[in-house]
Amino acid sequence: MVNTILTRNSLLAADLKFVLMVGGSTYIPYVRKRIEERLGIPVNTAIDPTNAIAVGAAYFAATKEAKADDASPTPPMPGILRVRASYSRATQETEELFSAKIDGDTAGLFYRIVRGDAAYDSSLKRLTNRIVEELPLQPNAFNIFSFRVFDSQNKAVSTDFEVIEIAQGKYSVAGQILPEDLCLVKDDAINNDTKLDPIFKKNTILPAKTKKSVEVGQTVAKGSNDELRIIVVEGPAENHSTTNKPIGLLLITGKQITRDLLRGTGIDLTFELSESRDLKVHAYLDGTNQEFSQVFDPKPRDVPVRVLLSEVELLEARFNAERREAEANNNHEVAEELEKLERDVEGLTTKATLLSIDDITDDRFKFEDQKRRIGQRIYQVTAGKKLEAAKVEYTATKHELADLVRRLGTSKERQQFEEQMGQDFAVTVSNNLERVRAAKVTLDRLQFQILVRTPEFLIGMFGNLVETKSTMNNPSLADNLIDAGQLHIQKEEWDALRVVVGRLWDLVPEQARTVPQLRQFTGIV
Repeated sequence: MVNTILTRNSLLAADLKFVLMVGGSTYIPYVRKRIEERLGIPVNTAIDPTNAIAVGAAYFAATKEAKADDASPTPPMPGILRVRASYSRATQETEELFSAKIDGDTAGLFYRIVRGDAAYDSSLKRLTNRIVEELPLQPNAFNIFSFRVFDSQNKAVSTDFEVIEIAQGKYSVAGQILPEDLCLVKDDAINNDTKLDPIFKKNTILPAKTKKSVEVGQTVAKGSNDELRIIVVEGPAENHSTTNKPIGLLLITGKQITRDLLRGTGIDLTFELSESRDLKVHAYLDGTNQEFSQVFDPKPRDVPVRVLLSEVELLEARFNAERREAEANNNHEVAEELEKLERDVEGLTTKATLLSIDDITDDRFKFEDQKRRIGQRIYQVTAGKKLEAAKVEYTATKHELADLVRRLGTSKERQQFEEQMGQDFAVTVSNNLERVRAAKVTLDRLQFQILVRTPEFLIGMFGNLVETKSTMNNPSLADNLIDAGQLHIQKEEWDALRVVVGRLWDLVPEQARTVPQLRQFTGIV
């Protein structure tokens, strides 16, 4: 486990100063010796291993402000100054910045800050509506300062704030951090698959809150069994969704909605993660003015069998698509590795047929673990080649666009290209396939924006649309537009031709513009 943690964080044992051991196993000499031998760095057993976690948790809790049930603040008594202080209650620094805003009349008043051991005294200073002080701290100690206000006669003035408490050094309690990425699973129409949209990145300080907007990927009819699945998984954002651990599923069905949810309808999502990693998911449906929410506890595993079976179906389809792609591209190495996994995938599919929808045993958990292991193996085999191919496509598009922008781009388009090139290094060294693909899509859009102004491109688009005339809605209107387009080409009226191309594109049936047989897994995009 220690080696795994070092590898995940790109560290060597030599990068660490020591290993701090806690827990009962610290008392076992062999455990201490073995860890020291394996890592080659000292083991620190200076603290009591049986209560270290409890002591740390107590210090952490002590830095949290207690909030009353009534959220409205209690107004200060008449004649009492209100002090709104801001400072870090735990720090590794030897000095801490203290600032405060004073509500009330400060004319003729003074303040004084004194550390508990009397080693620091700010002396009397004139009180203003805003004050700032650098407070020196005792190392590895809990520092307590008094804050007092006096009038011109050196008489104490009542305030609602009197004590400053700061833990320095060993009590590092910045907050719990998230050990892995949390991502939202969305349908990927371009690749007929799913993709991960990061919600909270690894090492995010908890608690945390964020919002996202998504769209309905397919129409959900009122009263039907159609589903929208808001799925959150834990694991690297660059992975495939089937390889990561499911954390929560907010299910919205056709039987719950008050009217049809049309494709493209917006959904506003809010995600809140507590310090104990309880995840609250809230969804607002723009089309029905309804709200749905659920809280997920990370400790018990929620593995609905119906969703699990859909994931197996998705995994099998992905496996078959990866094999076909590897064979078509003559990636013999990848094809051979995938062939070795064929039996595992077939076994998984067979087990899926034997799993009952209302299963409440541990079998579904074991099955989900097996599904994730196979998904991770498929990802490991194929991810490298996909990333390499995506970078090649990105680089080719980049060079083509650079020449196009130089010759035909406007000043705004040149600026857009330069802004994208500012991220070029990060894209070319990235190990995240989705990031590379997203960068290429951005370049493709800019390329199309420029090309659509050129006669050659417009004529080519017009010709392609003419070939699909038989499939268009309203054939008679299509015939009229095609006649007009041919006339515009003869007269070299390119702006008018651009309008005709746009109107012909509107006549193309919707299903012809999208990926055929799009696999809907979550129902959101």
